[in-house]
Amino acid sequence: MAPPPLLLTAQFTKRDAILYSLGIGCFSDNGDGSIDDISSENAFGDDELRFVFERHKDFESFPTFLLALSFLADRRNPDEAGTAASCPASGSRIGSGIRPFPPDSMSDPSDREGGVGGYRGCLIPRMFFRDPSEALQTKNLPVLHISQSLTLHRKFPIYPPFLRGGDSTSMDPPMQLHLEIRVTSVQPKRIGTFVSTRTCYFELNENGVRCDVATAEMTALVLGVDPNLVIPWQSQMNVGAKLDKSESEQSAALSKGLNNTRRNIRQHESSAPMRMDNNRLRRNKSTTWQYRIPRNAALLYRLSGDYNPIHVEDSGDDSLAGWMSSDDNKNRKNIPVLHGLCTMGYAVRAVLKHANGKYGGKDNVSLTFVRCNFSKPVFIGDVIRVSVWDAKEDSNTNTNAMNLTSSRDCILHFCVFRVPKNLSNVPIGNQTGDEKSDIVVDKGLATVRWESSVSRL
Repeated sequence: MAPPPLLLTAQFTKRDAILYSLGIGCFSDNGDGSIDDISSENAFGDDELRFVFERHKDFESFPTFLLALSFLADRRNPDEAGTAASCPASGSRIGSGIRPFPPDSMSDPSDREGGVGGYRGCLIPRMFFRDPSEALQTKNLPVLHISQSLTLHRKFPIYPPFLRGGDSTSMDPPMQLHLEIRVTSVQPKRIGTFVSTRTCYFELNENGVRCDVATAEMTALVLGVDPNLVIPWQSQMNVGAKLDKSESEQSAALSKGLNNTRRNIRQHESSAPMRMDNNRLRRNKSTTWQYRIPRNAALLYRLSGDYNPIHVEDSGDDSLAGWMSSDDNKNRKNIPVLHGLCTMGYAVRAVLKHANGKYGGKDNVSLTFVRCNFSKPVFIGDVIRVSVWDAKEDSNTNTNAMNLTSSRDCILHFCVFRVPKNLSNVPIGNQTGDEKSDIVVDKGLATVRWESSVSRL
C-alpha cells in the first residue's frame, strides 16, 4: 500500500528569492576566483544581477530556488487539498521568520497531526517498519543527500511588470505555490535505508485547476537503520523504483568508508564509470569556474529555510568520515558542512554561465532540467571548481537516446571538484592535479534552452 501524499503550501516573496540567490553566491565574484576592477562602469555589469536586484529589467528567481521551498512550506489540510481555497493546517507559520527543523516536508505523510506526535523528521514512513514503533528510533540518525533532480515545466514565477521596477515604494506581495510529496521507493541496505521521493510543484488557478510548474526527485540515505527492520517497497509509478547503478555504487563506497577502509573508497572511485579526471575534462573541452566557499556561506544559505544546526555547529558525528578520502580533509570533523543544495546551486551557476557564454548573446538561456549526485561533502572554506562541457563533445554520451522537447535544447555535463590547498591558488588554466582532487558532485546533467529575445509578459 502506497503512503498518502504529503500536501504543503509555500508562500514567498521576491525577498526570499533574492536571499536564496545570495546564499548560493550570486554576484559575489566572477565565478573564476578573480575580482574585477570595481568601477562605476562595471560594478554591476554581471549577468547574475538579475537574480539579486528586483528592479532589474529581467529580474527572475534562480531556477533551483524551487528546491528551497520545501523547507518553507507548511502542511495543508487534507480535506481542502483539492480546492483553490486550500490553506495550511491550523498553527501554520506562513510568513517570514526562523522556521523549526525538521520542517513539515520531513514529517510522516500518514500522520494527520503534522508530526506533532513525534514523527517529524522521520524520513522513512512508519508504515514501512515491521514494528512501527521503531520509526522513532530513526529520527535522530544522520541523513545523507545522495541525489537530486529538478525538471522545470515552465518558468516560475512570472513577475508582472509593476513588480519588476517602478518606484521604491512598490509592494512585494507574497506568491503561493503548492507541493505534493510522494514517497516512491524505500530500499533497506546494510549501510542504511535509501528513501526516494517525488515532489510536484503546482499552482491552482481561480477555478481550482491544477497547473504544474516543476517536478523534483530526491534520494536520501538514512544511515545506520537495521535493514531487517524495514519493509522494502517501490511505487507502481516506477519513479525512483530502484536504486540506479550510480547510487548502488555510492552505497558500496559509503559502506567501505564507514568501515574506515579508505583504500577501498579510492578503488571504487577510480573504477566508477564516470570518474572525471583532468585528462578527460581537457579532452571534452570543459569550461571551469572556481568558487571559494566563504565563512558565512552556510549562515546565509540557511535563511532560505534549511535551519539544520549541523551546517553551523559541529555535529560530533563521525558518519561523514566515510566520505574523507584525501589527506586534505582528514581533520575536517569540527568544520561545518555546507548544504548539499547550496553546492548544487553553485554548480548550476557555472552551468548557466557556460550556456550564456556559448549560446547566449541575443538569446535568453534558461534551465529546463538538472540532476546530480552528491559524492562527498563540501566544507566552509573549501575551494571548489565546477567543470562544464557539452554532451555532444563527450563520446560517452548518447544524445540520441535523450528525449529533447525542442531543437533549441542543449545537454550539458558538469562535475564539482574540491581543490586541495596546494592547488587553490593555481590559475585554472594551469592546474595539473584535478585528478587528485575530491569529486564532491558527480554525474551532473543539465538541459538548457535558448529562445529568441522576446518580452516575458
